[in-house]
Amino acid sequence: MNCCLPVRDLRHLAPPQGLLAISGILKKMGFDYTLVNSAEAIPPDHLNTSSLADVLGGLNSNLVGLSVWDSVLPFVIPAIRLAKQRRPDLFVILGGPAASTVGPKAISEFPWIDCVVAGEGETGLPGVLSFLSGQFRTPHDLPAGVHLRRQGNVMSGKSPRTRLKGCRIAALDYTLFDFSKYGRFEVSTSRGCVHNCRFCSVNSAWGKGIRLRPMASVLGEIFRLVNTIKTDLIHVIDDSFLSSPDRVKAFCKGFQELRKDSKDLRFSCYARIDDLTPSMVDLLAKSGCAGLFTGLESSRLKDNSISLRGCLGLISELSRDFNVMASLIWGDPEESKADFETTLAVSAKLLDFSENVAVNLYQLAPLSGTFYAKHHRYEYYDSKNISEFVYPGYLPPLSADEEAEAMIRLHPEIFPAFYRVKTPFFHWKRQRVKEFLKDPWTGCHTGAISHGAAWS
Repeated sequence: MNCCLPVRDLRHLAPPQGLLAISGILKKMGFDYTLVNSAEAIPPDHLNTSSLADVLGGLNSNLVGLSVWDSVLPFVIPAIRLAKQRRPDLFVILGGPAASTVGPKAISEFPWIDCVVAGEGETGLPGVLSFLSGQFRTPHDLPAGVHLRRQGNVMSGKSPRTRLKGCRIAALDYTLFDFSKYGRFEVSTSRGCVHNCRFCSVNSAWGKGIRLRPMASVLGEIFRLVNTIKTDLIHVIDDSFLSSPDRVKAFCKGFQELRKDSKDLRFSCYARIDDLTPSMVDLLAKSGCAGLFTGLESSRLKDNSISLRGCLGLISELSRDFNVMASLIWGDPEESKADFETTLAVSAKLLDFSENVAVNLYQLAPLSGTFYAKHHRYEYYDSKNISEFVYPGYLPPLSADEEAEAMIRLHPEIFPAFYRVKTPFFHWKRQRVKEFLKDPWTGCHTGAISHGAAWS
């Protein structure tokens, strides 16, 4: 089961890539399984511990695997307890990004969690299933990174475990899931990231460095996806997609071939501002790229060589050929009032360029596994001051869910994302952002403004 925040419009929801990867493994091992996405099962205004427990308790299997991220973890952990009170036979395995960063702490703290698989599920879950079916004699035979509760004690796997090489990362099988309600479709050409940004947890979850899938496998996956789903827009979600110009050229060449049979086929991708050279921009435009997502974070957070104001001219030029989503972060520990005002001014200027430009402006969140969480650079939980990146304003107030909020207050080391990074003049900054980003339709603080840019 993929546990993620519900969206206001299912057309913006993408099929869970992690579950699709795991389903391929389960199919090869001969297991029957059902894939469930909590974002599809629970509408935004019903997100709470009780509704998630209802979904868990209603599953047909007594063996349940949950893929979780920071945003839903405070709901997931008490929901597991409630579900197991109703169904003591449930055996729950926690996986996904949050399990990789805080899973060992969680299973030690919460006795109703049966197992945690940190890192890649493809290399961890088969060992758990083999142990449960009696093929391993002791929990210590489990792969490293797997933690399993047995007779009240948590045992940690000791068997060597290596990350998958790029050539062993399987293409996803889109026939294994009902995609009729989904409107966004994604492809990963790699895993990991070549950078080490302070605000990002990718390297903590996947390990440092990047592993590249064979381009033939990537293009074959896109071909099957397009012909299975009949979609005309593919979102490439690699964090470092443009870091290798030669690889981008190979992708674009193959994508152009696919477009010969599907002339409306387009793609979007993440793009570091440093990588958007004139030749790269020209290549992307000629190859069917319709959209770019680019982070304009301060150089204190990311090793950009271009200043925030220096990005304006490039974004203006890009908006002529692409839909552009520009993402900015405020609230780092060294951010002065002048720095903050620059971020707001740049955001406002971006929105003046074109209807093809949209802006995300998020409060810096101390996500688990990031520099800020590891070094305890966060303080004070207040349900009114959570980063919208972690918990958007259109969801029910966290203060309405006593169990989830109690989890956050009692265990900051497991739920750091719901706290705030220490930054000067925090309340003044947040009020300024609220005024800037107020959603005219709902009146709530969303963390994003869109002036028509198609990013679905």
